[in-house]
Amino acid sequence: MTLDILISCITKMSDTGRWSGNGRGMWHRAVRADRHLSEWLSTEFVPKPWRNATRYACLALEYTGHGVPWIVVALGVLAFSSEDDGQTRRTAAALLLGLVLDLLVVGGTKVIASRPRPKHNDGHTLMSIAIDRDNAFPSGHATRGVFVAAFASVFLSSAGLTLAVIWAFCLCASRVLMGRHHVLDVLAALPLGVLEALAAAHCFDRLSHYFNSTVPA
Repeated sequence: MTLDILISCITKMSDTGRWSGNGRGMWHRAVRADRHLSEWLSTEFVPKPWRNATRYACLALEYTGHGVPWIVVALGVLAFSSEDDGQTRRTAAALLLGLVLDLLVVGGTKVIASRPRPKHNDGHTLMSIAIDRDNAFPSGHATRGVFVAAFASVFLSSAGLTLAVIWAFCLCASRVLMGRHHVLDVLAALPLGVLEALAAAHCFDRLSHYFNSTVPA
């Protein structure tokens, strides 16, 4: 039932006219409000003296939230970790599967939804391709940040988890402040990231058949 509702919503969003905000219905009013709020947050929310520093900070967050470095790290751990360290290898494999799932889910949803980037967006995301460069819904950086933080919660101490959550929150906020995404793009990414983390955690359990390790207490 939930899947049917999700498919129905995505199908309706695939009509690009639904993102124009020119209609009179509740949906168009929500799109207009989302667009106006996003533009205000990107262009007016940060005081002028802080805008350059904020943009540099947001660019740094954009780099840390890109999928390529995370995939390279996961592959590196798999390639260079000891075969006897099944726990580490299993974690890296589950992380890699989750990252690939993230690319597929976000890329597919962006193609179907086809929501244009905000008009006030200045420049393109680092190492972006056409699908990612032209479409905004949902935010891939936001889904990835939530996914990594949620997945890492299984393994991190309370202090480490706090840092991961702060990083994910700042990453999500930066997507709107930079003008890369609308607020709704980021909000839609949050449950997707959590679901991806649950899928990766499931893979972590299943991978016990391939890596000799124990689940952390």
